[in-house]
Amino acid sequence: MKILGSLAMAGAIAFAGVGHAQTISLGTSPQGSASYLTGAAVAKIIDQATDLNPRVIPEGGSEVSLTRVNAGDLQLAIATTPPLYQAWLGGTEYRGQKQENIRVIAVLRTLRTGLMVRKDSDIQTTEDIKGKRVADGFARVRAAALMLDAKLAAAGVSKDDVTLIPVPDGGRAVDDLVAGNLDVTSFSLSSGKTREAEAAVGIRFISVPDTEEAKARAAEVLPGSFIERVEPNPQYPGVTEPLNVLSSKYVLTASASLDEAVVYQIAKALHENKQALIEAYAPMAEFEPDNMHPDVGVPYHDGALKFYSEIGK
Repeated sequence: MKILGSLAMAGAIAFAGVGHAQTISLGTSPQGSASYLTGAAVAKIIDQATDLNPRVIPEGGSEVSLTRVNAGDLQLAIATTPPLYQAWLGGTEYRGQKQENIRVIAVLRTLRTGLMVRKDSDIQTTEDIKGKRVADGFARVRAAALMLDAKLAAAGVSKDDVTLIPVPDGGRAVDDLVAGNLDVTSFSLSSGKTREAEAAVGIRFISVPDTEEAKARAAEVLPGSFIERVEPNPQYPGVTEPLNVLSSKYVLTASASLDEAVVYQIAKALHENKQALIEAYAPMAEFEPDNMHPDVGVPYHDGALKFYSEIGK
């Protein structure tokens, strides 16, 4: 085992390791996102528990990272189940090109996203969104655009009913909301950016419908997502009463070409270090070591399967 190095940020997070340590790259969404924080926690545990030297690379959304993993430009990536599933099938965001070199290592936790408004907004229900300024485009993180589209679909709100404001990514949309340039956007309930917005101006999340029809509309827009009810929780700024949100699963993925022994080490490190994961990022309390490899519609890496077989899972 190597000694944990210091955390450095300079467009990426690098963990210092011993000279012979193998460096592996881990792609995430931009800094401040739940994807980035999840990836940083995973990298920290890999660094502490193995002889690997993980380097977190925050860039675009899952579709960017998964494409690079498929090409072998990244060894690892944090992704949510909807874009992961679409990558494997070669969906619209991948222009019909199946990303067949992607493999799964572990399911990590649940990503919960909601319709965010300022605390002082007059928007109380999804019906009130009509006529308002709503984030759109998300050119750098297309998965974020689909998450918002799915919530609007569940609510029965057409884009013709709102004023669309182009944004490059979810973080910028939150900044625009705080600045008063937007009325509604979509973002993670537990991200650092959400906490920043709560501290700056105060935010709320608007509940989406959870009827069977609403669930079907959301799933049609974003296969692999689901609507669930959440309760107020210190991890969720702006959630002061029970509400329905759009959820999916965070997954640690790997290139099929990544050495089996390396992936085995990673799966083992995660399985044995839940408390350290929580200390690195509190929402990892949802991580279930005994349920790291449910069927997500994409094959698991042979190195991960070897570990799960050995522990009888």
